[in-house]
Amino acid sequence: MITKISSSVIRTTHLMGIITDIGIAIGRLSHASSHDDIQPAEEMTALRLLISLLALFFVGSVIGALGFKRVGFLFSLPLATVLFALAIIPVIDDLRGIDISANA
Repeated sequence: MITKISSSVIRTTHLMGIITDIGIAIGRLSHASSHDDIQPAEEMTALRLLISLLALFFVGSVIGALGFKRVGFLFSLPLATVLFALAIIPVIDDLRGIDISANA
């Protein structure tokens, strides 16, 4: 998701990618007045989105740690079930597109 949001050339993985993109957006905003190709409104929108994603990663990690401490492994099962349900839909769509008779 982060790769689709950011049009930056520099890419790292996961959380460090978000932090890198926040730094790039801040740098671009600081030079927006001297460069015509930089749109400050678009940069601010991207910056807000990246900061909210960073905050959600932090909140999710704290909630996950506290939930695991209090409940244990079972705390992760509802989220895992939702993620599995979301992931199975494209798999089913792919399987529907396969012509089994062509492979025989």
